[in-house]
Amino acid sequence: MAHSKPETVTLHWHRFNKLTDARRQFRATPCVYMQTDHGGTALRVGKAGKGLEARYRGGTGYALDAAMHGSENQVFVASIKANLVQSVENLLIYKLQPPYNNHGKIRLAGSDVLLNHVGETPKCLLNDS
Repeated sequence: MAHSKPETVTLHWHRFNKLTDARRQFRATPCVYMQTDHGGTALRVGKAGKGLEARYRGGTGYALDAAMHGSENQVFVASIKANLVQSVENLLIYKLQPPYNNHGKIRLAGSDVLLNHVGETPKCLLNDS
């Protein structure tokens, strides 16, 4: 059986110092996001198929802002078609092995995409294009 060619997905990254700023810009836009430390190492990768408002509504976003305060940690977000958020999240978690993701680090599950990174790309992805 022939395998189909993987789809190339371009992620146009945007950098934020606060999750609530990211949530404001990607309120209802399907996206993948990454939290990094001050040196650009991935700490956590996530997806928001209905946008960041649905994922981090109300006080949850402010609680994360408070936890990040003074740390110089960053939030990076890239919009993506809703049907691709799971595949892209899977691939990023598998490749980056973020310490605050509990699943998807041992084997790559269901990802038939190749990634191209543009914009304010997290340092941990600069050699991944």
